[in-house]
Amino acid sequence: MKFMAIIFDAHKRIVKERKDNGKIESLIKEFKKPQDALRWVDRRLFDNPNCSGKIEQGGVPYEDVNRDDSIARILKRPCTLACRKTAPTQSRLSFGMSVHSDMCHFSQG
Repeated sequence: MKFMAIIFDAHKRIVKERKDNGKIESLIKEFKKPQDALRWVDRRLFDNPNCSGKIEQGGVPYEDVNRDDSIARILKRPCTLACRKTAPTQSRLSFGMSVHSDMCHFSQG
């Protein structure tokens, strides 16, 4: 089933946008997945103040999207494993002995 993403202005009219080639297009687009439609709506609302978005599935409202939520999703700080702090390493064991790194050599013959 297709998902339709639509951008509305403050007066609930469909927003029209002028493309680089001079052609005017309505901000309506069709998607196969609701996640793709939500990402598209988020990008459009980030650039257009006083607008809201709606995602419909077969003419039935699926999700209403406001601009504040879109901006929050776009500017969300990513939390990955690379930015987590690790505990500092210690050269002492918990029961009081100290540990040093050793090197072993094995003969080949």
